[in-house]
Amino acid sequence: MQKENKALILHLPKWYPDEFSYVGNFIKRHIQCLEGLTENYIIHVVSRIDQKEKFISKQLEDEIPTTRVTYRPAKGFFAVVFNTLRYYKAQRIGYKIFLKEKGRKPDVVHVHVLVQSALLALRLSLFSKIPFIVTEHWSIFLKESKKNLSKPELLLSRLVSKRAKRLLPVSNYLGKALKMQGLKAPQTVVHNVVNTDYFKPKEVDSMGDDALSIS
Repeated sequence: MQKENKALILHLPKWYPDEFSYVGNFIKRHIQCLEGLTENYIIHVVSRIDQKEKFISKQLEDEIPTTRVTYRPAKGFFAVVFNTLRYYKAQRIGYKIFLKEKGRKPDVVHVHVLVQSALLALRLSLFSKIPFIVTEHWSIFLKESKKNLSKPELLLSRLVSKRAKRLLPVSNYLGKALKMQGLKAPQTVVHNVVNTDYFKPKEVDSMGDDALSIS
């Protein structure tokens, strides 16, 4: 298959590994599984409390084309509002770089972990009719979680799920939790990736020492 015939997927991860953190490695592994099947591009937005500039964009040397945009977080009473706006603006900065580099809009947007990461996907869905899907890893949706989404975050998550073509929870249990939280998009479970070169099921001797004999 020619490269130009492959679907162009724009990935918007909430977490993604960088020089400061390995968080989001499982998201990168998911995307790597698509290599050869689709053309992939990543826009990752993250706050940097120690940076002087309001926004910094950087194109990374990686096997997957990646643009990371960092922003200086706001402080004070309205910090949540301002930081949400800055996050969205950072995504827009990354998207302009993406369009300049690729020369066309994506065929599909893939959001990895709600909810801020879905802002650009929601806009592209509403105004450019570009479909998006959501892979969800976050245990915050589980009833056992000690931390909960704020009411605005939950409402936005429900709005995003209404526009999403499909939700891809990483387990059946998480999928049920998403439905209980009011996220009603169609679901397909896509488990986290395991590298079987390093991790293999332990072979168990069914007739080992723990076998029970009844005579």
